[in-house]
Amino acid sequence: MSSALAAALADGRPLADALRALPRRAVFAQTFPTGTHALWLYDWLARQGVDPMRDIEAVTLPPPQMPQALADGELDGFCAGEPWGEHAERSAQAIACCAAARALPGHPEKVLACRRDFAALQPELATALTAAVLEACRWLDASVANREQAAQWLAAPEAIGLPAARLTTGLVPRADVAADEALQFHAGGAANLPRLANGRWFLQQFRRWRWLPPAAPEDGDDAWLADVYRLDSYREAAARVRVEATAGEAAMDPSAAS
Repeated sequence: MSSALAAALADGRPLADALRALPRRAVFAQTFPTGTHALWLYDWLARQGVDPMRDIEAVTLPPPQMPQALADGELDGFCAGEPWGEHAERSAQAIACCAAARALPGHPEKVLACRRDFAALQPELATALTAAVLEACRWLDASVANREQAAQWLAAPEAIGLPAARLTTGLVPRADVAADEALQFHAGGAANLPRLANGRWFLQQFRRWRWLPPAAPEDGDDAWLADVYRLDSYREAAARVRVEATAGEAAMDPSAAS
């Protein structure tokens, strides 16, 4: 958030009151209208008594543009993955108000997805891609040095193009961040396992914000999600690279949504 808005919250002022005191309607940015960052943002606002569909103006911006838009006063806040929060704090006098991992512990972020016909016509390639992602995630979690190396690669102009030190801040676990809030890429396979519970949470949010109609009685427990979360393909890929395919049970609890 902007430093002025964050300061109002730090003084104990409810977010809804602070937003009403702004000279114009509050503007918050996310990365895609129905994407995960929109869902994290809208859920957090709703918990503060702010209706994200009525009380603010939500806009979509590429994350690299968000810090400057905040500095220019075009935004009052945004939700995006690192390194853009860190970049905004350093360059746009912004203040991080809430980590998504604190608001929604165990939340997933980023998926490997493909078209149904691709998976059906080229199952070996789909499995190989999944195995490659698993190996990459395992490598990232294996050591701090590996994450620092990844930051160096991402700092290249053809990639993210920010200083490696700034990228490292978002990748390397920090002493002031609780272990259960730290960014995990693998966690022994627990971070990679596709979970139907997460799919149900996403659907619940889509219905919550009226992007989908209420579930029909014949939908049951959204059993069709099992055809989207292809656990059979995942288990085959996990076996190929010797990853425990059922590691960990942590997932967001859809019933906990406000």
